[in-house]
Amino acid sequence: MRPIAVSGNESTTVALDVANWSAVQAMVERLDDRAVIAIYELAEGAGPVADLAAAQMEKRNLDY
Repeated sequence: MRPIAVSGNESTTVALDVANWSAVQAMVERLDDRAVIAIYELAEGAGPVADLAAAQMEKRNLDY
């Protein structure tokens, strides 16, 4: 797996390869506004999934 997005600290590392990044991005794009905010909050604003949610929130002008 060649990661394109990596986030981590001393105890955990999260990496997404191109296929998984694209799949998660497609899913986040199809969520309603509340769900996108929930994903960002569940990811605690850190990591590649939170980055995808934050990008959608910015695109939709959602407050977080």
